[in-house]
Amino acid sequence: MLKKLLCTACIGAALTGLSCAAALGTTILEIPVTSSTLSYRIDEQSSVFGPQDYFVANETVYLLDSAQNRILAYQNHKLTKTISISDFTAIDIAGDSHTLYAIDNLLNLYCYDGSIFAKVASLTPKFDEQLSNFQISNGFGYFYMPEGDHGTTYQFKLPEQYTSELSFTQTFDGYRLDDDTFYYKDSSDSEELFSSTCELVVYHPSNGQTQRIPVSSDYYLGQVQYLGKTIDGHPMIYVEEVTQDETYKIKTRQSIRVLNDTGNTLSAYEIPKQTLYAASAFASFDGHVYELSNLTDTIQVHLLSDITARSTAPALSIADLARLLLQLHGLPV
Repeated sequence: MLKKLLCTACIGAALTGLSCAAALGTTILEIPVTSSTLSYRIDEQSSVFGPQDYFVANETVYLLDSAQNRILAYQNHKLTKTISISDFTAIDIAGDSHTLYAIDNLLNLYCYDGSIFAKVASLTPKFDEQLSNFQISNGFGYFYMPEGDHGTTYQFKLPEQYTSELSFTQTFDGYRLDDDTFYYKDSSDSEELFSSTCELVVYHPSNGQTQRIPVSSDYYLGQVQYLGKTIDGHPMIYVEEVTQDETYKIKTRQSIRVLNDTGNTLSAYEIPKQTLYAASAFASFDGHVYELSNLTDTIQVHLLSDITARSTAPALSIADLARLLLQLHGLPV
């Protein structure tokens, strides 16, 4: 029987009055996918290009459009600026209210002065294309490398002009959420190569506090990310669940869970299938957590920090619950 990937929390939500939604938070940007606004491009290797990175500063959303190698700035859902890039191919961007930096496909670092991009450093040969989660804050740059047990976030002083060697100031275990929040997935208690349980370790270097959040699934756990807390103080996490059907085809499902202090799910929100999965779809800027969603018909950016443990979307109907139960048992819907 074909095993379906379902959010078991959805069924529990319907029974308990909690809810499950495909979108959550406040939508601060929504752009229709059209040839005249913003669209995807697929090359001969079937790679998809489009909005692959972003940041938010001063109520402005900056999108890196890899389909046309440009940066687009939006405010109040309207395009306010287009920065075309002609000298290099950008793969990551980061910025704040004063500065804008980009990393190209050769891992060179560029600084934008308002009119042109100037090369200020190179990240090779010490680092490679696995580099991700590029962010800047308070004069420092950060990026993540998947090395060691939990990966490493590197902190470096942002250069304003060319330097032959970046000044690295600190390293941190795992991923960076904000200046004082880092996290990593710990599956050390499991002897299995693929595990259905783990702990998400969240720590704060300034005060030494650490929280271990238990995470479990009826399937195998892929990537797990910490997304901060809701406005009523509950942890939010992103969970990727992985399984196989009877033909050994990989099935994945992504969701956001709102948890209580013991790790039990209070609410679950299913993430719709993405046309282009951004590596840094979830990111924190100025103390707020956002999500970039690349859907078939629209590009959306959501503010996640203003949700509560109970979604404003309606709870699952009896018809929705029946559909989920039929899918769970491999029956036609």
